[in-house]
Amino acid sequence: VSGDHDSAKILIQKALSIYRKTKDNKGIANAYFYLGRINDDIADVKQSIKTANDGISICKQTNDEITEAGLLFNLGFLYLRKSEYDKCKACLKAAIELNKKNGNKLGLAEDYLFIRMPYVETGDLPSGLMLLLKSVKLNEEVGYLIGAAYGYNGIGSLYLDLNQVTQAIFYTKKGLALSQQSSTSKYEHVSLYQLGEQ
Repeated sequence: VSGDHDSAKILIQKALSIYRKTKDNKGIANAYFYLGRINDDIADVKQSIKTANDGISICKQTNDEITEAGLLFNLGFLYLRKSEYDKCKACLKAAIELNKKNGNKLGLAEDYLFIRMPYVETGDLPSGLMLLLKSVKLNEEVGYLIGAAYGYNGIGSLYLDLNQVTQAIFYTKKGLALSQQSSTSKYEHVSLYQLGEQ
């Protein structure tokens, strides 16, 4: 059902109904997670926030911290879209703590990658750089090269914003090299574009 939001929403709501009848709280929380993603895709931010909060409540009852971290990540993204930067940071910091507690390095790398955005949006580029470096380190530790490549491209872009061209080129080339090493060259074009700008 990729791209067919209406069909996906119907299927998830059917699953949610079954989970409720069988009192499967983990299933309910996961359904809320995916409903929130769909609502976000169709730009229903208010409904997405409600859905994420409903899912978080269920996760707290069932002690499902991994799904809760994912829902907090989604909620942080929604608050970013609304330019509510403090709420965005609070959600992502909570997700970071849960992922640290559970040893979820890949989730943590994604959290650090994303939490840089409210800092960058408010002009705190040094914090954005620090958070991207944490993300890259974790992505490299778990062997997720494409995530590290994306992070290096972000670092290069921030250094360019800081008019530190040598550093921008260095990190963008690292992103390009990792993208070329990975099984997909998903972010290779981003690196090449950034190098052309410099």
